[in-house]
Amino acid sequence: MVDFHMFRNKQVSLSICLIVTAVFMIGCTAAGCSKGSATSTTSTKTAVATSATTTKSETQPTTKTSVSTTKATTTTTTVKTISTDPFTRLEDTLDDMDVYFEKKWMAAEMIGAKEGYKYATYSGTFELYLFDTASDAYQTAIKNNAISLSGTLFPSYIKNGFAIYFYDNATADLRTKIKGILFP
Repeated sequence: MVDFHMFRNKQVSLSICLIVTAVFMIGCTAAGCSKGSATSTTSTKTAVATSATTTKSETQPTTKTSVSTTKATTTTTTVKTISTDPFTRLEDTLDDMDVYFEKKWMAAEMIGAKEGYKYATYSGTFELYLFDTASDAYQTAIKNNAISLSGTLFPSYIKNGFAIYFYDNATADLRTKIKGILFP
C-alpha cells in the first residue's frame, strides 16, 4: 500500500525549497551578485555610479581594476504656487499650518451661492460660500451683512464674492486667521 501522506509532505518540502532558491537567485541578481559590472544608483539627492572591469594578462593572473567613479549631485528646488481659488488656498494654508480640519460640502444653492463648504477645526467651525457678484442673493447679503436661509439672517463677513459664516464656537484667533488667508 502506498503512503500518500508521506508523498504529499515530500512534495510540499520540494516546493518550498524551489521557492526559497528562486527568491535567493532573484535577490542576488537584483543586488548585483553576478559576474560583470554593476551599477548602483540611489533615489537620494546624490547618485553614485561605479563600474569595474576585469583585465587579463599573459604573465599575470586576473585582477580587478577600478575604471571610473562618477559622482553627480542634483539639487531640487521646490516652488510653492499659491492658488487663486480661495477654497484651495485656504486648505493648502491650513495644511501648511498643521491645522486639522474636516471639509463638508454644503447645499450652497439654498442661500443663492454657487459653491460652499463647511470646515470644522479644533478651534471652531465656519462656512465659506462663493457667490455670483451680480446675483440678487449676493447683493442682499452685502446689504444685510449676512447670508439668508429661509428668511433667517446669519451674520457673515462678505467680501469679493465670498461670504464667511463663523459658528459661535469659532475662536477670535481662528476668525482672524481665516480672514487673513482668504483676503490677504
